[in-house]
Amino acid sequence: MASTTTTTIPNLSRAGSDQSPHSSKETGLASAEWEGEESENEYSDENPEWEGAIPKDLLPIRAAGSGAFGKVVYCIPRGSLKDYADITKQPSHLPMSLKGQVCVVKVHGTRTNAHMAWREASILRFLQESDGYPRYNISSLIGCDMQTDGLSSMTIEATHGPTLSEFVGTSLTRSGRNWLSREFVWHVFLQLGKAMRFIHSMKVSHNDAFLDNVMLDPQRQTFPGLPNVVLIDFGFAHHIDTERNNPYNTTEISTTPESMDVQMGRDNVDFLDVVSTLCDFVCNDESEEWLSFVNLLQEYELRLEDDEVSDDEKSGLLDYFFSRYEGVAIAERVQMHEMDKKKMMDHLYATSRGLSDKEIRNAIVAELEKA
Repeated sequence: MASTTTTTIPNLSRAGSDQSPHSSKETGLASAEWEGEESENEYSDENPEWEGAIPKDLLPIRAAGSGAFGKVVYCIPRGSLKDYADITKQPSHLPMSLKGQVCVVKVHGTRTNAHMAWREASILRFLQESDGYPRYNISSLIGCDMQTDGLSSMTIEATHGPTLSEFVGTSLTRSGRNWLSREFVWHVFLQLGKAMRFIHSMKVSHNDAFLDNVMLDPQRQTFPGLPNVVLIDFGFAHHIDTERNNPYNTTEISTTPESMDVQMGRDNVDFLDVVSTLCDFVCNDESEEWLSFVNLLQEYELRLEDDEVSDDEKSGLLDYFFSRYEGVAIAERVQMHEMDKKKMMDHLYATSRGLSDKEIRNAIVAELEKA
């Protein structure tokens, strides 16, 4: 019988390699964790071990993605289905009371990956239990099931929007590059920066912070009219104390305080690269402070290409940019026109590959018909 340890995060009201190659095709679940594309790797009943790794109290809906390290499946709690026995009579747009319960289950694809699953779940739990945790800007762990003789899984709150990569890389944007509002880029700068600064304050490095691992959540808006920016996929994250306490480790821990500083410095560079990529699409660049910001980003880009930025300087980059531009970003974001917000949200919904209301409804109807 499988040896199992189950870890749950209580009181949540909302329902390998250790180095990232920085490519969604190579990192396995780096971007696929949240993608809605159907492929030959889609969740099916063909592998009973995969099916058995999904917690029994969850109803699988469809695959969210797959990669080298495993699969991710959209699910909904079975216990909630009885409240929607008349779902066929529901309007075309399902209520948030139902859609808000959708989650994703991340199943690690080999029996030897328990140490990676434990590390990721433990780091997310550590962050969630810490003071100042920005719950709407970091993917939220609901529970996990660690197995030494089977496939381990993690249940994570779903984000119902596109990744930044999907948002800026679709056919809707290819007709011209200058379509994005600078106020929206300031929004990403503030919210993604908040998430990164928080995890670094907790001595956690992400090690995979690029466009495919940043999502936009239109259903939750802490700044009215714009989607929350969510940092996802902590599969390559590191935290020294967590790794020292990992019961599934079979190798010596190589992470040191010095290497953590280097990793967090690389996170800072990755953060600036994300923001710099968005800057390429900005149309209204008449702000003097904005031009100063873009010029500074370009200056660092050139220096980084020439290997002229030391590890010590990289470790302070995020705080340096925030000290110079946080106030500007806050002030200019407030000035964003309502029409520009609407355009951003319309484009966001058009590029989302998350679950549709129809898919949720069909899965629930099929399950209720079995009863």
